[in-house]
Amino acid sequence: MIENLSILPSLVFFDAPLKTRMFIIFIFLLLALQFRFGGKTHNIKQSKYIGIILLTIWILNILQQINIPLTFLSLILAYTNLILFAFYLSNCFSYYKRIYSSSAIAFRILLSPYIFYAIYNVSVIILSAILLGTKVISVSNLYEFSLGADNINTGAEYLFPAYLSIINNASRLSFLSGLPLFLGLSHEPHVLCFLIFPSLFFILSDNTVKRETKFIIIIMYISVLLLSISTTAALVLMIVFLVHLLYNFFIRKRGGRLLLFITALLIALSPIIRMIYEEIIQLKVTTERGSLDYSMDVFKYILTPNAIFGYGTVATPKEIIEGKYQIGLLSFILIIFFYIHFIFNVLRFVFSKNLMIHYIGLGLLYMALHMFKIAILIISYPYLIFMLIIPYGYCLENLHINSPALNLSREKQRSLG
Repeated sequence: MIENLSILPSLVFFDAPLKTRMFIIFIFLLLALQFRFGGKTHNIKQSKYIGIILLTIWILNILQQINIPLTFLSLILAYTNLILFAFYLSNCFSYYKRIYSSSAIAFRILLSPYIFYAIYNVSVIILSAILLGTKVISVSNLYEFSLGADNINTGAEYLFPAYLSIINNASRLSFLSGLPLFLGLSHEPHVLCFLIFPSLFFILSDNTVKRETKFIIIIMYISVLLLSISTTAALVLMIVFLVHLLYNFFIRKRGGRLLLFITALLIALSPIIRMIYEEIIQLKVTTERGSLDYSMDVFKYILTPNAIFGYGTVATPKEIIEGKYQIGLLSFILIIFFYIHFIFNVLRFVFSKNLMIHYIGLGLLYMALHMFKIAILIISYPYLIFMLIIPYGYCLENLHINSPALNLSREKQRSLG
Protein backbone atom coordinates (compact mmCIF):
# COMPACT_ATOMS: atom_id res chain seq x y z
CA MET A 1 0.00 0.00 0.00
CA ILE A 2 1.15 3.54 -0.72
CA GLU A 3 0.96 4.57 2.94
CA ASN A 4 3.70 2.04 3.73
CA LEU A 5 6.23 3.44 1.28
CA SER A 6 8.01 5.55 3.85
CA ILE A 7 11.56 4.33 4.41
CA LEU A 8 11.15 4.80 8.16
CA PRO A 9 8.78 1.89 8.98
CA SER A 10 9.83 -0.29 6.06
CA LEU A 11 13.61 -0.30 6.34
CA VAL A 12 14.74 1.65 9.38
CA PHE A 13 12.78 -0.27 12.01
CA PHE A 14 13.15 -3.99 12.74
CA ASP A 15 11.22 -3.27 15.93
CA ALA A 16 7.91 -4.35 17.51
CA PRO A 17 5.03 -4.86 16.88
CA LEU A 18 5.35 -8.31 15.34
CA LYS A 19 4.70 -8.03 11.60
CA THR A 20 5.08 -10.16 8.49
CA ARG A 21 8.01 -8.08 7.21
CA MET A 22 10.06 -9.07 10.28
CA PHE A 23 9.71 -12.75 9.39
CA ILE A 24 10.55 -12.00 5.74
CA ILE A 25 13.71 -10.15 6.79
CA PHE A 26 14.64 -13.02 9.11
CA ILE A 27 14.31 -15.65 6.36
CA PHE A 28 16.13 -13.45 3.83
CA LEU A 29 19.11 -12.88 6.16
CA LEU A 30 19.37 -16.58 7.04
CA LEU A 31 19.34 -17.55 3.36
CA ALA A 32 21.85 -14.82 2.49
CA LEU A 33 24.29 -16.01 5.14
CA GLN A 34 23.85 -19.65 4.15
CA PHE A 35 24.05 -19.40 0.36
CA ARG A 36 26.55 -16.55 0.07
CA PHE A 37 28.88 -17.48 2.91
CA GLY A 38 28.06 -21.13 3.58
CA GLY A 39 26.68 -20.33 7.00
CA LYS A 40 30.09 -19.11 8.21
CA THR A 41 30.41 -15.87 10.12
CA HIS A 42 33.28 -13.52 10.86
CA ASN A 43 33.86 -11.72 14.13
CA ILE A 44 32.90 -8.05 14.10
CA LYS A 45 36.28 -6.97 15.41
CA GLN A 46 35.99 -3.32 14.44
CA SER A 47 33.09 -2.54 16.80
CA LYS A 48 33.48 -5.32 19.37
CA TYR A 49 33.10 -3.18 22.51
CA ILE A 50 30.10 -1.27 21.19
CA GLY A 51 28.64 -4.55 19.95
CA ILE A 52 28.77 -5.98 23.47
CA ILE A 53 27.01 -2.89 24.84
CA LEU A 54 24.23 -3.10 22.22
CA LEU A 55 23.79 -6.85 22.72
CA THR A 56 23.47 -6.31 26.48
CA ILE A 57 20.87 -3.56 25.96
CA TRP A 58 18.86 -5.83 23.67
CA ILE A 59 18.97 -8.78 26.09
CA LEU A 60 17.93 -6.50 28.94
CA ASN A 61 15.03 -5.15 26.85
CA ILE A 62 13.84 -8.69 26.13
CA LEU A 63 14.04 -9.79 29.77
CA GLN A 64 12.18 -6.69 30.94
CA GLN A 65 9.27 -7.59 28.61
CA ILE A 66 9.01 -11.26 29.55
CA ASN A 67 5.56 -10.75 31.08
CA ILE A 68 4.20 -9.27 27.80
CA PRO A 69 4.27 -12.26 25.39
CA LEU A 70 3.68 -10.41 22.09
CA THR A 71 6.28 -7.71 22.77
CA PHE A 72 8.66 -10.33 24.18
CA LEU A 73 8.50 -12.42 20.99
CA SER A 74 8.65 -9.33 18.77
CA LEU A 75 11.82 -8.12 20.45
CA ILE A 76 13.49 -11.53 20.15
CA LEU A 77 12.82 -11.57 16.40
CA ALA A 78 13.73 -7.90 15.92
CA TYR A 79 17.09 -8.16 17.69
CA THR A 80 17.85 -11.51 16.04
CA ASN A 81 17.39 -9.75 12.71
CA LEU A 82 19.78 -6.99 13.79
CA ILE A 83 22.41 -9.55 14.81
CA LEU A 84 22.04 -11.45 11.52
CA PHE A 85 22.28 -8.16 9.64
CA ALA A 86 25.48 -7.33 11.54
CA PHE A 87 27.02 -10.70 10.67
CA TYR A 88 26.00 -10.33 7.03
CA LEU A 89 27.63 -6.90 6.72
CA SER A 90 30.75 -8.10 8.53
CA ASN A 91 31.01 -11.10 6.21
CA CYS A 92 30.61 -8.85 3.17
CA PHE A 93 33.30 -6.49 4.45
CA SER A 94 35.73 -9.39 5.02
CA TYR A 95 34.89 -10.92 1.63
CA TYR A 96 35.52 -7.77 -0.42
CA LYS A 97 38.58 -6.89 1.61
CA ARG A 98 40.04 -10.32 0.81
CA ILE A 99 39.07 -10.22 -2.88
CA TYR A 100 40.48 -6.74 -3.56
CA SER A 101 43.21 -6.77 -0.88
CA SER A 102 41.96 -3.37 0.23
CA SER A 103 39.65 -2.33 3.05
CA ALA A 104 39.13 1.00 1.28
CA ILE A 105 37.67 -0.71 -1.79
CA ALA A 106 35.52 -2.95 0.40
CA PHE A 107 34.30 0.16 2.21
CA ARG A 108 33.33 1.91 -1.05
CA ILE A 109 31.52 -1.14 -2.43
CA LEU A 110 29.44 -1.67 0.70
CA LEU A 111 28.74 2.05 1.05
CA SER A 112 27.45 2.39 -2.52
CA PRO A 113 23.83 1.20 -1.90
CA TYR A 114 23.48 3.75 0.90
CA ILE A 115 24.98 6.51 -1.28
CA PHE A 116 22.58 5.54 -4.07
CA TYR A 117 19.60 5.77 -1.71
CA ALA A 118 20.72 9.20 -0.48
CA ILE A 119 21.37 10.56 -3.98
CA TYR A 120 18.00 9.20 -5.12
CA ASN A 121 16.24 11.14 -2.36
CA VAL A 122 18.19 14.31 -3.17
CA SER A 123 17.48 13.98 -6.91
CA VAL A 124 13.74 13.32 -6.65
CA ILE A 125 13.30 16.17 -4.18
CA ILE A 126 14.99 18.66 -6.51
CA LEU A 127 13.09 17.28 -9.52
CA SER A 128 9.78 17.47 -7.64
CA ALA A 129 10.51 21.07 -6.61
CA ILE A 130 11.28 22.04 -10.21
CA LEU A 131 8.14 20.36 -11.56
CA LEU A 132 5.89 21.91 -8.91
CA GLY A 133 7.60 25.30 -9.11
CA THR A 134 7.17 25.44 -12.90
CA LYS A 135 3.54 24.21 -12.63
CA VAL A 136 4.25 21.13 -14.74
CA ILE A 137 2.52 19.18 -11.97
CA SER A 138 0.16 20.53 -9.35
CA VAL A 139 -0.48 19.57 -5.74
CA SER A 140 -4.17 20.41 -5.90
CA ASN A 141 -5.10 17.46 -8.13
CA LEU A 142 -2.91 14.86 -6.43
CA TYR A 143 -4.91 14.08 -3.31
CA GLU A 144 -5.63 10.64 -4.72
CA PHE A 145 -1.98 9.86 -3.96
CA SER A 146 -2.34 10.81 -0.32
CA LEU A 147 -0.16 8.83 2.06
CA GLY A 148 -2.52 9.49 4.96
CA ALA A 149 -1.77 10.80 8.44
CA ASP A 150 -1.76 7.55 10.42
CA ASN A 151 1.95 6.96 9.96
CA ILE A 152 3.05 9.51 12.55
CA ASN A 153 -0.32 10.58 14.02
CA THR A 154 0.22 14.31 13.60
CA GLY A 155 -2.84 15.08 11.54
CA ALA A 156 -0.65 16.31 8.68
CA GLU A 157 -1.58 15.35 5.13
CA TYR A 158 1.04 13.74 2.94
CA LEU A 159 1.02 13.58 -0.86
CA PHE A 160 3.15 11.72 -3.37
CA PRO A 161 3.16 13.86 -6.54
CA ALA A 162 4.21 11.92 -9.64
CA TYR A 163 5.42 9.19 -7.26
CA LEU A 164 8.67 11.12 -6.82
CA SER A 165 8.95 12.65 -3.36
CA ILE A 166 6.60 12.52 -0.39
CA ILE A 167 5.51 16.06 0.45
CA ASN A 168 3.79 17.81 3.32
CA ASN A 169 1.56 20.50 1.83
CA ALA A 170 2.97 23.23 4.07
CA SER A 171 5.84 25.70 3.94
CA ARG A 172 8.25 27.11 6.52
CA LEU A 173 10.31 29.72 4.65
CA SER A 174 8.57 32.77 3.18
CA PHE A 175 10.69 32.88 0.02
CA LEU A 176 9.62 29.27 -0.66
CA SER A 177 5.98 29.88 0.26
CA GLY A 178 4.73 28.51 -3.04
CA LEU A 179 6.31 25.12 -2.42
CA PRO A 180 5.50 22.37 0.11
CA LEU A 181 7.99 20.56 2.33
CA PHE A 182 9.79 17.84 0.38
CA LEU A 183 10.55 14.67 2.33
CA GLY A 184 11.94 12.16 -0.17
CA LEU A 185 10.96 8.71 1.10
CA SER A 186 10.39 9.80 4.69
CA HIS A 187 7.54 11.44 6.58
CA GLU A 188 9.54 13.96 8.61
CA PRO A 189 12.14 16.54 7.51
CA HIS A 190 14.53 15.58 10.29
CA VAL A 191 14.19 11.85 9.47
CA LEU A 192 15.06 12.56 5.83
CA CYS A 193 18.13 14.57 6.85
CA PHE A 194 19.18 12.05 9.50
CA LEU A 195 19.22 9.32 6.87
CA ILE A 196 20.90 11.14 3.99
CA PHE A 197 23.24 13.88 5.26
CA PRO A 198 26.03 11.59 6.53
CA SER A 199 26.36 10.45 2.92
CA LEU A 200 27.42 13.96 1.87
CA PHE A 201 30.58 13.69 3.97
CA PHE A 202 31.22 10.12 2.83
CA ILE A 203 31.13 11.36 -0.78
CA LEU A 204 33.53 14.19 0.10
CA SER A 205 35.93 11.59 1.56
CA ASP A 206 36.25 9.86 -1.83
CA ASN A 207 39.31 11.19 -3.64
CA THR A 208 38.17 9.57 -6.90
CA VAL A 209 35.24 12.00 -7.14
CA LYS A 210 36.21 15.16 -9.01
CA ARG A 211 36.22 18.47 -7.16
CA GLU A 212 33.64 19.94 -9.56
CA THR A 213 31.31 16.99 -8.93
CA LYS A 214 31.67 17.41 -5.17
CA PHE A 215 30.78 21.10 -5.48
CA ILE A 216 27.60 20.26 -7.43
CA ILE A 217 26.66 17.61 -4.84
CA ILE A 218 27.15 20.11 -2.00
CA ILE A 219 24.80 22.57 -3.76
CA MET A 220 22.22 19.79 -4.22
CA TYR A 221 22.32 18.83 -0.54
CA ILE A 222 22.01 22.48 0.56
CA SER A 223 19.00 22.79 -1.76
CA VAL A 224 17.42 19.75 -0.09
CA LEU A 225 18.03 21.28 3.34
CA LEU A 226 16.14 24.42 2.26
CA LEU A 227 13.33 22.43 0.62
CA SER A 228 12.84 20.15 3.64
CA ILE A 229 14.04 22.73 6.23
CA SER A 230 14.75 20.55 9.22
CA THR A 231 15.72 22.75 12.18
CA THR A 232 17.67 19.91 13.77
CA ALA A 233 19.62 19.24 10.57
CA ALA A 234 20.45 22.94 10.11
CA LEU A 235 21.80 23.26 13.65
CA VAL A 236 23.78 20.02 13.48
CA LEU A 237 25.29 20.94 10.10
CA MET A 238 26.44 24.28 11.52
CA ILE A 239 28.19 22.46 14.38
CA VAL A 240 29.82 19.97 12.01
CA PHE A 241 30.92 22.82 9.75
CA LEU A 242 32.47 24.63 12.72
CA VAL A 243 34.35 21.46 13.72
CA HIS A 244 35.63 21.14 10.14
CA LEU A 245 36.82 24.75 10.27
CA LEU A 246 38.68 24.12 13.54
CA TYR A 247 40.24 21.03 11.99
CA ASN A 248 41.58 23.06 9.06
CA PHE A 249 43.01 25.70 11.38
CA PHE A 250 44.69 23.48 13.96
CA ILE A 251 45.35 20.15 12.22
CA ARG A 252 45.93 21.01 8.56
CA LYS A 253 47.14 24.58 9.19
CA ARG A 254 45.20 25.77 6.14
CA GLY A 255 42.58 27.99 7.69
CA GLY A 256 43.38 31.33 6.04
CA ARG A 257 41.90 30.81 2.58
CA LEU A 258 39.03 28.77 3.99
CA LEU A 259 38.18 31.56 6.41
CA LEU A 260 38.07 34.11 3.58
CA PHE A 261 35.82 31.80 1.56
CA ILE A 262 33.50 31.18 4.50
CA THR A 263 33.30 34.91 5.30
CA ALA A 264 32.34 35.70 1.70
CA LEU A 265 29.83 32.83 1.66
CA LEU A 266 28.21 33.94 4.93
CA ILE A 267 27.90 37.52 3.65
CA ALA A 268 26.28 36.28 0.43
CA LEU A 269 23.89 33.96 2.27
CA SER A 270 23.20 36.27 5.23
CA PRO A 271 19.61 37.12 4.12
CA ILE A 272 18.71 33.42 3.92
CA ILE A 273 20.50 32.62 7.21
CA ARG A 274 18.65 35.45 8.97
CA MET A 275 15.35 34.24 7.50
CA ILE A 276 16.00 30.67 8.67
CA TYR A 277 16.78 31.91 12.16
CA GLU A 278 13.76 34.24 12.44
CA GLU A 279 11.19 32.03 10.72
CA ILE A 280 12.32 28.59 11.88
CA ILE A 281 14.80 28.38 14.75
CA GLN A 282 13.51 31.30 16.83
CA LEU A 283 9.91 30.23 16.26
CA LYS A 284 10.67 26.66 17.30
CA VAL A 285 12.38 27.74 20.51
CA THR A 286 9.95 30.45 21.62
CA THR A 287 6.52 29.29 20.44
CA GLU A 288 6.22 25.97 18.62
CA ARG A 289 7.81 23.86 21.31
CA GLY A 290 6.33 20.47 20.35
CA SER A 291 9.55 19.07 18.85
CA LEU A 292 11.74 20.61 21.56
CA ASP A 293 9.45 19.36 24.31
CA TYR A 294 9.60 15.84 22.87
CA SER A 295 13.42 15.89 22.90
CA MET A 296 13.39 17.14 26.49
CA ASP A 297 10.93 14.39 27.47
CA VAL A 298 13.24 11.77 25.94
CA PHE A 299 16.26 13.11 27.83
CA LYS A 300 14.25 13.20 31.03
CA TYR A 301 13.21 9.58 30.44
CA ILE A 302 16.84 8.51 29.94
CA LEU A 303 18.40 10.54 32.75
CA THR A 304 15.90 9.86 35.55
CA PRO A 305 15.87 6.11 36.26
CA ASN A 306 13.80 5.36 39.36
CA ALA A 307 14.31 1.59 39.52
CA ILE A 308 16.95 -1.01 38.71
CA PHE A 309 14.76 -2.59 36.02
CA GLY A 310 12.46 -0.62 33.76
CA TYR A 311 11.14 -0.42 30.21
CA GLY A 312 14.56 0.05 28.59
CA THR A 313 14.59 1.37 25.04
CA VAL A 314 11.28 -0.27 24.15
CA ALA A 315 9.07 2.66 25.22
CA THR A 316 7.34 4.45 22.33
CA PRO A 317 7.52 8.27 21.91
CA LYS A 318 3.90 8.54 23.10
CA GLU A 319 4.63 6.47 26.24
CA ILE A 320 7.70 8.58 26.97
CA ILE A 321 5.77 11.85 26.66
CA GLU A 322 3.02 10.54 28.93
CA GLY A 323 5.60 9.45 31.52
CA LYS A 324 4.05 6.00 31.53
CA TYR A 325 7.29 4.04 32.10
CA GLN A 326 10.76 4.37 33.64
CA ILE A 327 13.90 3.43 31.76
CA GLY A 328 15.59 1.48 34.57
CA LEU A 329 19.05 2.05 36.03
CA LEU A 330 20.75 -0.78 34.13
CA SER A 331 19.49 0.44 30.75
CA PHE A 332 20.46 4.00 31.68
CA ILE A 333 24.06 2.99 32.42
CA LEU A 334 24.39 0.97 29.22
CA ILE A 335 22.99 3.75 27.02
CA ILE A 336 25.33 6.32 28.57
CA PHE A 337 28.29 3.96 27.98
CA PHE A 338 27.18 3.50 24.37
CA TYR A 339 26.98 7.23 23.64
CA ILE A 340 30.27 8.07 25.38
CA HIS A 341 32.20 5.32 23.62
CA PHE A 342 30.67 6.06 20.21
CA ILE A 343 31.18 9.83 20.32
CA PHE A 344 34.71 9.52 21.75
CA ASN A 345 35.80 7.40 18.79
CA VAL A 346 33.98 9.61 16.30
CA LEU A 347 35.93 12.62 17.57
CA ARG A 348 39.13 10.63 17.12
CA PHE A 349 38.17 10.10 13.48
CA VAL A 350 37.23 13.76 12.96
CA PHE A 351 40.64 15.01 14.19
CA SER A 352 42.65 12.38 12.34
CA LYS A 353 45.39 13.73 10.08
CA ASN A 354 44.10 11.39 7.40
CA LEU A 355 41.71 13.46 5.30
CA MET A 356 39.59 10.47 4.25
CA ILE A 357 39.08 9.38 7.86
CA HIS A 358 38.34 13.02 8.78
CA TYR A 359 35.46 13.32 6.31
CA ILE A 360 34.03 9.94 7.24
CA GLY A 361 34.28 11.09 10.86
CA LEU A 362 32.31 14.25 10.00
CA GLY A 363 29.52 12.08 8.58
CA LEU A 364 29.48 10.00 11.75
CA LEU A 365 29.62 13.17 13.87
CA TYR A 366 26.54 14.46 12.06
CA MET A 367 24.79 11.18 12.85
CA ALA A 368 25.97 11.21 16.48
CA LEU A 369 24.65 14.74 17.07
CA HIS A 370 21.41 14.29 15.14
CA MET A 371 20.57 11.02 16.87
CA PHE A 372 20.16 12.92 20.16
CA LYS A 373 16.85 13.99 18.60
CA ILE A 374 15.62 10.39 18.62
CA ALA A 375 17.89 9.18 21.44
CA ILE A 376 16.91 5.64 22.49
CA LEU A 377 15.05 4.81 19.26
CA ILE A 378 18.39 4.54 17.44
CA ILE A 379 19.14 1.34 19.37
CA SER A 380 16.60 -0.55 17.21
CA TYR A 381 17.72 0.82 13.84
CA PRO A 382 19.49 -1.38 11.28
CA TYR A 383 20.74 2.01 10.03
CA LEU A 384 22.85 2.20 13.20
CA ILE A 385 24.23 -1.31 12.62
CA PHE A 386 25.18 -0.37 9.06
CA MET A 387 27.01 2.75 10.25
CA LEU A 388 28.84 0.89 13.03
CA ILE A 389 30.16 -1.88 10.80
CA ILE A 390 30.89 -0.04 7.53
CA PRO A 391 32.09 3.59 8.09
CA TYR A 392 32.73 3.36 11.85
CA GLY A 393 34.39 -0.04 11.59
CA TYR A 394 36.48 1.05 8.61
CA CYS A 395 37.75 4.11 10.49
CA LEU A 396 38.66 2.08 13.57
CA GLU A 397 40.60 -0.36 11.41
CA ASN A 398 42.51 2.33 9.51
CA LEU A 399 42.77 5.19 11.99
CA HIS A 400 46.54 4.89 12.46
CA ILE A 401 47.44 4.05 8.88
CA ASN A 402 49.17 6.83 6.94
CA SER A 403 47.03 8.66 4.43
CA PRO A 404 48.89 7.59 1.26
CA ALA A 405 48.22 3.94 2.07
CA LEU A 406 44.50 4.64 2.24
CA ASN A 407 44.11 6.66 -0.96
CA LEU A 408 42.72 4.70 -3.86
CA SER A 409 44.14 5.27 -7.30
CA ARG A 410 41.70 6.16 -10.05
CA GLU A 411 42.94 3.21 -12.10
CA LYS A 412 42.14 0.71 -9.34
CA GLN A 413 38.68 2.17 -8.83
CA ARG A 414 37.95 2.04 -12.56
CA SER A 415 38.89 -1.63 -12.59
CA LEU A 416 35.87 -2.29 -10.36
CA GLY A 417 33.52 -0.93 -12.97
